[in-house]
Amino acid sequence: MGRVKQLLCKAFYESGLIYDLKVLDAFLARVYWKGAHEVHECSERLPYRVIDNYVESHGIRIVLGDRSHPKAVEVQWCYPDWIERHELKENYTLKALENSSKGIVQNSEAIQQFNELMKDLSSPRKSISSQDRLMVV
Repeated sequence: MGRVKQLLCKAFYESGLIYDLKVLDAFLARVYWKGAHEVHECSERLPYRVIDNYVESHGIRIVLGDRSHPKAVEVQWCYPDWIERHELKENYTLKALENSSKGIVQNSEAIQQFNELMKDLSSPRKSISSQDRLMVV
């Protein structure tokens, strides 16, 4: 990821297309991996085969023995958009749960204070002696 950001800096900042570092930082913060291509070498030539059963569900395609890498297994993956939307929705839900848990804690503290007040009010008062009848309690 560092190499990708370095190339983008050379392309946009050093060439003069972007002058402001704040704009460049905001641009680079939105850069993320959307997919990759990995090659795993084998000792012998493999028959050509494409396994794409998991492209729609997980974004994974496996290619064996193509022209570019006849002695390799290629794993191509991409980050499906529906997973990204699901993660954003999950993050929003987690934040909402955190906020509601804070509200529940505050409500329980207020209920405890109210219960203590009611306990103090409902406790019997001490008796007034005959000498203190003129005092207001």
